[in-house]
Amino acid sequence: ARGLRTYDSQAALEEAVQHDPRDVEAYLLLGDVELDRGSGFRALRAFQRALTLAPDRAAPLWGVARAYEEAGERRVAVHHYKLYARSKASDVDPALVRQAWLKVEGAI
Repeated sequence: ARGLRTYDSQAALEEAVQHDPRDVEAYLLLGDVELDRGSGFRALRAFQRALTLAPDRAAPLWGVARAYEEAGERRVAVHHYKLYARSKASDVDPALVRQAWLKVEGAI
């Protein structure tokens, strides 16, 4: 049943970004759904689109870092985790900053 919900979510989010290609939240959610499905490349594309649309937000940086980590691209993931941890954006989550530094220190 979870797979069906994920598919429904993915389809709804793809429709949302087609309807409004500037919907940052839809791209972030789509990236999360794609990561859950194991589609790292598609997740990365969604998170990168969100980052392009909202370069002043931290959430897309976190998503990009996670997608690169999932893809085994450690160096690039660490770079994005550092960017997140150092971000002054209003949406930075202190718990994720701690997690990012732990990933950087452990080099994932």
